[in-house]
Amino acid sequence: MKFIIQRDHLAAGLSQVANVVNPRATLPVLSNILFEAEGDTLSLTATNMDVGIRVRVKADVKSNGRITLNAKRLLTIVRVFEKSEVTVELNGLNVKLSAGSQKFQLAGLHPDDPNNQFPPLATFANQHCYSLPKEEFGRLLRKVAYAQSVDEGRLVLVGVNVTFTKNETGEGERVTAVATDGRRLAYVSKIFPSVGVAEGESGFILPSKSVAEVQRILSGKGDVKIAFDDRQVAFDAEVLPAEKDEADTGLRDHIHFVSKLGIGVYPNYKQVIPKEAENRIKLERVQLLKIVNSAAIMASEKGATIHLKFGDGKITATGQISDVGESEDSMVIDDYAGPPVTIAFNPQYLTDTLQALEEDTIYYDFKDEMSPCIVRAADDFHSVIMPQRA
Repeated sequence: MKFIIQRDHLAAGLSQVANVVNPRATLPVLSNILFEAEGDTLSLTATNMDVGIRVRVKADVKSNGRITLNAKRLLTIVRVFEKSEVTVELNGLNVKLSAGSQKFQLAGLHPDDPNNQFPPLATFANQHCYSLPKEEFGRLLRKVAYAQSVDEGRLVLVGVNVTFTKNETGEGERVTAVATDGRRLAYVSKIFPSVGVAEGESGFILPSKSVAEVQRILSGKGDVKIAFDDRQVAFDAEVLPAEKDEADTGLRDHIHFVSKLGIGVYPNYKQVIPKEAENRIKLERVQLLKIVNSAAIMASEKGATIHLKFGDGKITATGQISDVGESEDSMVIDDYAGPPVTIAFNPQYLTDTLQALEEDTIYYDFKDEMSPCIVRAADDFHSVIMPQRA
């Protein structure tokens, strides 16, 4: 195997797959990245048995071949190359990497070694198959991912629940993403003209670690094909040629990512979303985020709490730490005429929600000091946040 590749192209490909590698894997080959050079393309593959990813990068291949190389060492070498053109040549199980005067030799492992075989990425018969714009699907995930649980004792909540259903009006299909940790819930739903949905509803729970990796491959224009059965899901994110004002990453065709699915039945989240709002206030998202952040500076370290007071034509956010100090900030509101109401919140729950959104204007629904509050925005977005006990 021998090929010549642009350093930035090799670095871009490695950065896409390296996060999947487990550097402490008990099977040595799982700490490696699989290199496959053929034609005018270098394929890079990594897996940790739960998830796997493959990217294709353009390269000047002089001779075909396959080898696996340690991901950590490889990334370190590529980062220090000063010249833009890198030559990679396989001799036995040793790989020589050179760029200008810089030369490195790295021992590899053969992917077909019967005692240390590189596992192929999972394949399966697609029971369900859909296609969506990458940016739009990535936006749905981003709006809810922060609300996933981190409690491994409730694995069904450690991920995002994604469902596909026929639109109620019969025109187009509805794609919904939901995440909750029991104290907050984020829900977003968007109707697409046509994504390939059959009758009824289908969906999957995408585990938290996979959510982060999928978000990484969804940037830029193009579509993502989503195929899944009851155990696994695969994403094929289209890679379009770079436009004139864009840097060429060298990536081509598509990025293939496959993951095991979360196990269990996702809870009935619809019953916790209030249907009607007793009080609804229209707010500037950035301004609300500012006053929450100001109050949070003096929020109690234990059970971090701030207070939002609604009344007198404004929202006042306050925080206090005994024997340390206090903070206060406010913003004007003109559409609340009810009695003063003060609600205690974990400030992180509010900032996570507000930072995940892109809209300038949001709606804030509340009833009283102890009832769930809701942040609403475009794409039928709802973030249900439970108040703290004051």
